[in-house]
Amino acid sequence: MKPLLMTLSFLALAASLVSSIICANQGLSADTNKLVLLVGMLVWFAVTPFWMRKHKP
Repeated sequence: MKPLLMTLSFLALAASLVSSIICANQGLSADTNKLVLLVGMLVWFAVTPFWMRKHKP
């Protein structure tokens, strides 16, 4: 389960980075970039705490 959550969170970050680069090169509209950034942020904040939290011994 943890590898799947890690993969999802890294894909969300990668989508944010790639969409920003494409938008900067004018290959993507600003509105579409905002949507991709919003979805990436929501996915990252929803998934990351589950694989980053420390387990009590």
